[in-house]
Formats: sequence, C-alpha cells, structure tokens
Amino acid sequence: MRKVIVLLILFLPNLAFGQSYEGSYRAVFFNLFSEPKMIVAEFEVRADNSLNGKIKIDDLLKTFSGLVDKKGKFEAVIEQAGNYTYKLKGKFDKDNKISLIQRNQAGSGLNKSVSENGIEGKFSRIAAAETNSVSQSQPKVELTDTGENRLKIEHSNLLYGTNWTDFTATVKFGNTAKTPIGGESKRITGTDEASDYFVLLVNSKTDNRQTLRINSPLYIDGKKIWRQSELRVISYREGGGAQRNTFLASGETLCADSRYADGKLEIVKETDAQIVFKLTNFKIKRLSKEDFVTLDGFIYADK
Repeated sequence: MRKVIVLLILFLPNLAFGQSYEGSYRAVFFNLFSEPKMIVAEFEVRADNSLNGKIKIDDLLKTFSGLVDKKGKFEAVIEQAGNYTYKLKGKFDKDNKISLIQRNQAGSGLNKSVSENGIEGKFSRIAAAETNSVSQSQPKVELTDTGENRLKIEHSNLLYGTNWTDFTATVKFGNTAKTPIGGESKRITGTDEASDYFVLLVNSKTDNRQTLRINSPLYIDGKKIWRQSELRVISYREGGGAQRNTFLASGETLCADSRYADGKLEIVKETDAQIVFKLTNFKIKRLSKEDFVTLDGFIYADK
C-alpha cells in the first residue's frame, strides 16, 4: 500500500495540471486558391502550456500567443490593421491539425457584417535550432536609392502599411555641454565649441501620424556608419484614432540586446543643405511588448 501511495504522489502534478506539450513546433498551410501558396507558422509551448509564435502573412511577420488547455486544444489571435483579424486554432492529437482563419468585420450596428474563411494545415515538433524559417522564408530585399524619401516598415500591427514615403526630415546639431535642458539642438559654430551629437527627426506630412527620432554621436574623423549599439536614443511612433504604437530603445538596451547587432545607420551623401541617411535592418522594440519594428530605406534630411 505504501508503494501505491508513493506512485500517486509522483503522478499528482500531471493529474492536477494536465499533460505538458513543451517544445517547438512548425505548422504548414497550403493555400490552393491564392498567393502565397504556402504559409508557415512557428510556435513554442512552455512548461506552463503557454504558447507564443510567429507567422508571415502578406509579407508581414506577425506574433501571436495563446494557451494549450488540458485537452490539448489551443487558440491564438493575430491582430491586423483595418477590418481583418487572423486566428489560429489547433489541437494536439494523432493528427495535429491546425486552422488559419481570417475574419473580416465591416460597418457597425445594424450595418455590421462579419465573414470568415480559413485554410487547414498540420503541425509537428521541431528542434529549437530550426525555428528561423518563418523570418528567413523570404530574404530581405535591398532597397535602392531613388533620390526621394522612402522607408520600408515591418512589425506585427501596422497602422499605415509597409511603405512610408510621405514624410519630411531634418537633422539638428548640438553640443552636450551647451544645449540647455529642454532646449532645442542647434549647430554650434567655431572650432572651440564644435557639435558633439546630432538628432535626426522624421515626421509624416499628414498630422504627424508617424514619427521617427534618432539621437546619435556626431561623426568624427570622417565616420559615416554607426551600429545601433553606438546610438543614444531611437524611437518610432504611430498614431491613428484610438490606436497607438510606440517603439523605444536607448543606450544600455541597444548595447545589451543582441537583436540590434545588425542594425545600421549610414551617411551616403552630404551637401551644404542636406544629408542623405540610409537605414539597414534598423530595429526598435515596442514598449511593454516583445515586438520590434524594422526599418529599411533612405532619408533625405535638411540641415
């Protein structure tokens, strides 16, 4: 009888909390009627059965989260700008089936209409080292300089699309010791009081609904390229109605987080009136969320 009691105690955690599905997984959906023909999602289930993952839809990398219940069922919602919401529904069993459902809501009140359609797929366990195919499934395209402002933007909840061209930009110079607190940065003339930093300001022409700010040490001895870890403060904001997206990073975070390692700010051309900056794989973390905005492209900034 004592052995039986000991065995019951050993199995109590599983009896109390249900089966654990801890591990890394990949789901594949085949779309027969439109592009892309194949959609891939990857997700991780932790020891507490919480679920987090990523999926690429319409060339945008999106994140999702959910919880696996005691019967192995799970559901995760992926929000998207506009009227569309995506949902993943699946179950751990011998078939491991999963559905990607698109829900479209238009209008409100009596004029409200809702439609849903979905595609089916299956998921399977993979090694943690393999969990990069979603973000790498489509290589990043190198943007060319067209002589105009142009930024490509990627994150999970875009409010204004992937291409940002309707903006103006200025670059302001300042001296740390000479700029008063809260004061505006200005170029300091004279060799004894040379500028030691610059601030790049980018604003949408329409109601400043998108803004980008980069605070950087000034280039010295012909320096034209900065890694993100060298920058002081960077921020990107989107605002539209009740919706807001805010991304921010500063010195210590930029140095400590390896996800900024490949980001780069570069001066590709400079005249007496203007500086042309290039951003490459430029990442900024969303406040309070494990989500990043990535910017690539060219900024024509007036001095």
